[in-house]
Amino acid sequence: MFTVFEAFQTAERFRTKISQVLVLPPYQRQGIASQMYSLIFDHYRGVEKRCFQLIVEDASDDFQKVQDL
Repeated sequence: MFTVFEAFQTAERFRTKISQVLVLPPYQRQGIASQMYSLIFDHYRGVEKRCFQLIVEDASDDFQKVQDL
């Protein structure tokens, strides 16, 4: 589960924030978070042209690794 929200700067521009990520223990280490992050990134930075920034609030060390990949 990802919690994603849009923080509007103007009506034409917004910043996308990922604030929470939850992958239940039986499903961890299967690449699910990486796949979801890629889908969100592709949508907001590729399809949705009004998004000027995609950030993760207070990313944990494990999630920082997902971003780096």
